[in-house]
Amino acid sequence: MNAAGWSALADGPPIETGVSEGARGYLIKDRGSATTRSPTRSRGCWATTGRAALTLRSISVRPSRNGGLHKGLYACTEAQRKGFSMSRRIAIAGSVVLCFVAGCGGSQEMPVGGPPPGGDSGSCPDWGCGVNDATVDGNLFFHELNLCGAQNSAGLTLIDVLGPGTVNGTRAHYKLMVNGDSLVAEPVNQKGAMLAGKRLIGTTIVLQPSAAAFEHKPAPINIEITAVGSTAYWVPPSSPVPTYVFSWRAPHATKQLCGRPSPRPGPVPGPPEPPLLPPDWIERVGTDLTLALAFAGDRYDGRLKTVRIDEAAPPCWVNIACAGSAAAKMHLIRHTSAGSDTAHTTTQPQRQAMLKMITDDICGTGESFTINGEKVFYEDMHPWYPFPTAPRSIESMWSERGALCLSEARREREDPTVRSRITRACAAAGHGLLDCPITPAQYAAWPELAASGGFGYGLSANP
Repeated sequence: MNAAGWSALADGPPIETGVSEGARGYLIKDRGSATTRSPTRSRGCWATTGRAALTLRSISVRPSRNGGLHKGLYACTEAQRKGFSMSRRIAIAGSVVLCFVAGCGGSQEMPVGGPPPGGDSGSCPDWGCGVNDATVDGNLFFHELNLCGAQNSAGLTLIDVLGPGTVNGTRAHYKLMVNGDSLVAEPVNQKGAMLAGKRLIGTTIVLQPSAAAFEHKPAPINIEITAVGSTAYWVPPSSPVPTYVFSWRAPHATKQLCGRPSPRPGPVPGPPEPPLLPPDWIERVGTDLTLALAFAGDRYDGRLKTVRIDEAAPPCWVNIACAGSAAAKMHLIRHTSAGSDTAHTTTQPQRQAMLKMITDDICGTGESFTINGEKVFYEDMHPWYPFPTAPRSIESMWSERGALCLSEARREREDPTVRSRITRACAAAGHGLLDCPITPAQYAAWPELAASGGFGYGLSANP
């Protein structure tokens, strides 16, 4: 049976918090049957997926004996969850929390106080499997940090910033700030120079993981700025945009925040592998997966693919947008507050329409129907970022609610099942789709049609 045919706790009661390890078992059963519980013994299988990464950190496993499970599947329990309140049922289908016989050996226990050694555990960022997102050890994914002391979605809190080098054997303390798309560090005691540009190299950002995500309070994570460079906006004027490489020290190596493997995307996610960079990113920026942009003024919900303009001054939230990610592209095509100038300003609905288009969130629910590395043309109504050549076929016109129409999905040739999956998903969401009213031969006239209203803000097409 395909993994999409299974659901976890779909019919059962809410999970109790603070359950002692191994005290209760939650059997994963075929969809539509009653979820049962039985005592089981913890074996420490690590299996998380998507937004459940902070909800089902450590689970126990045992072979099912009730005949209701597919041969080779294990039943999973929630391990001790201190301080994490969870009042809703969890239903996980598609990329479900399942343990197969080959993947649940008896020596996979999670070390106390942190994620399992080796990283690349098989969990996915909120943005989806295969996306280049900042991660510590392949388990704590995040795309933003709060500079004012609040936790981010991965439960990480900035608690200190240490300058490069030492003075009398000690490192100076700094306050990290963001000016548009540039990081700067100001000395806490007002003594010493501001750090910016390449002077930031060697600066250490100290993050404290949330105790709720682990069985015991974990040690702080030290993230170092190891390189500072620049790229350029894709929309003229092509002024420089700072790039950063962030690294953290693992037990036996130094690893970068960006460019780490995550499960291969698909209807059933495959084994972890490095993310693919989109062709337009490779052409304009290069092949370095470890690069990141840092900018403030916009906040993203990676799961729902939505944008919120953040006008707080000074800004507290900073995006850490890894190479090739949707957030990084949004900034380089000047659909962010930090990328705006007098000639390039956009509204929240326009930015969200662009995000939906880049991520291929056709039904407007946050579900993406593309993968990193897929070649597609996309442009806005201005058009600041026009198609490079005439397209082979039109995909969609886009608003902040998703696709307004669909002619040929961008992966329809590579994946014959994608059209039926889109149809089912959009029908379930009540999102109607008609064939697009323009042809490839008419694409040059689309910006004028869009300006008149009713034709969306974005246009995507297949090269």
